[in-house]
Amino acid sequence: EQNVDSFVALALDDSDQFFITTDPTANYELSDVLVIFKLDDADKCDGITTQTPPSVCPCPTDPTELVNDPRYGTTCLKPIDSTSLYYFAEQMNDDLVVTIDTANEQDGFEYTGKVKINNLDPLFKTSTPAASSFQIFTNEEAEGLNAFYELFPEEAACGLVYDYYASSLYTFLGFASYAYQGSDIAPSITALIANSPNRISYTDISITPQELYYEKSCGGVSVPEGGVYYYNEYYTSFAIEKFGILDFECVPNTIVPQSKVTSCTNTSSSYLPTLKGYRIGAALDQSVSNIKELILRFGP
Repeated sequence: EQNVDSFVALALDDSDQFFITTDPTANYELSDVLVIFKLDDADKCDGITTQTPPSVCPCPTDPTELVNDPRYGTTCLKPIDSTSLYYFAEQMNDDLVVTIDTANEQDGFEYTGKVKINNLDPLFKTSTPAASSFQIFTNEEAEGLNAFYELFPEEAACGLVYDYYASSLYTFLGFASYAYQGSDIAPSITALIANSPNRISYTDISITPQELYYEKSCGGVSVPEGGVYYYNEYYTSFAIEKFGILDFECVPNTIVPQSKVTSCTNTSSSYLPTLKGYRIGAALDQSVSNIKELILRFGP
C-alpha cells in the first residue's frame, strides 16, 4: 500500500506461540497472521505538540514544514551546515547595546549570520589538510610571543582573566593578533569585557533581554558549564568588531573598567587596538580534516 512505513503483525510460530513481527506478511501463511496494524506518518503525527518525540513522529525534512513544526528549535532542528561559519551579524551601538534580530537566526541556532567557509581566502597557503603536521609559527616564535607567557599573580587573581587564560582564549586572541596583523600582544581581557555588550535585547519581545553590565567583574562564580567566567565569549565578538583588542600594558588585567575603553588607563602606553572589524565565528560538526582546513584558512 502507499504511505505505509511498516506493518506490525501478531503471528503464530510453529509451536503455536504468539510473537510480534514487522517482517513482511508474505513470510507467513495468511492463517498464521492474526492482527495487522498499518502505521503511517500521517497517523503518527496527528496532533503533535512540543513534547512529541521524533521517535513517535519523525521531524520533517522539508524546510517549510520543519519551521512550522511545534518542536522546531528544540528536538527538531535544521541539519547543521558544516560548510559554513556561523556568527552574530548585528553590530553593537555606542551605548554597548545589541539587538538580536531573531528573524535572521540561522538553521535553528542563535547565530544570525553565516558565510560559506570556502568563500573566505585562506590565511596560509603553504600546506594542505592532508599534511601530517603543520606549524603556523616556529617553536621559537611561539615561545617568544607575549600571549604565551603565564599570567602575573595579580592578573590571575582576577577570576575572569584567569578563566580566559585557563580556557586558552587568552592565548588564542594573542596568537590571532599576531597571525593576522603581526601584533605581538598579551591581550587585555579586562578591556575586552568592558567594551562588550552591557545589554542584549531581541526583536522577539517575548525573549527576556540579557542585562550583562553587572557581569563585568573580576569576582563571582564560574558558570556550571565550565565556560568563560561570567561572560559568554561569543558576546566579546561585538567588542572586537567595534573596538578591537588592546594589550595588557594599555589596560592592565587586574580590574575591569566600568565604562567602555577608548584610551589606555596606563598613560605611559599607546592605544593600539588590533583585530578591529573582525568577528568570532563558530564552525560546527567538523571532521578532523575539516578542522585542519579551518586552521589553514583562519589561523589559530
